[in-house]
Amino acid sequence: MKRSIYNISFFTAGIFLIFIVYLICQASFNEVLFPGIGEIAIKFGDFFHGKGILSVGYTILRLIASLAISFVISMLITFLYYIFKPTKNFFKPLLFLLKVTPIIAIVLYVQAITARNAESAPYIVTTMMMVPLMTEAYTSGIDNIDKGIIDSLRLENPNKIYQFFKIIIPVIGPNIILSLLQSIGMGLKVVVMVEYFCFVDYGIG
Repeated sequence: MKRSIYNISFFTAGIFLIFIVYLICQASFNEVLFPGIGEIAIKFGDFFHGKGILSVGYTILRLIASLAISFVISMLITFLYYIFKPTKNFFKPLLFLLKVTPIIAIVLYVQAITARNAESAPYIVTTMMMVPLMTEAYTSGIDNIDKGIIDSLRLENPNKIYQFFKIIIPVIGPNIILSLLQSIGMGLKVVVMVEYFCFVDYGIG
């Protein structure tokens, strides 16, 4: 109980600090960059009238769809890696390239490719950003499994599919959950950015 109160107190203090820093910035810089709290509340309320809710809904649907596509692709790569370890080396150059390439560069390339179908751009770019994150988390989870557990699995049931879905996935469950949470945070920012740059109809961007 005391620990919960302790954590909540520090969390509240962190929010209060952000509020204080914002007020200092508002007093020191242009009001266009740091509008008043009341003005933000009014604009936020206006946003959810009319097409605002529809825009939020479309953005969330794009995020969920991209998350599902990325999860399936990452799981497939991870399964191949579990069956045949060199698979990771095969995909590593592509995943590394996606990780180091600036998001804006990927957005511009995809925008040029999907000029006639801008609606597909958020899905493509967001998936390209999520897959390296998820794949690295899942394969790292497998690497951290005790070798003795892997050897015993091979002796008990040689079926790779059974091992992967019944044993491996539950073991790397924390990696999966953490990567999904990270992907949601990153993916939302990417979806909104792509909506803005690619002039996608309906969406927060």
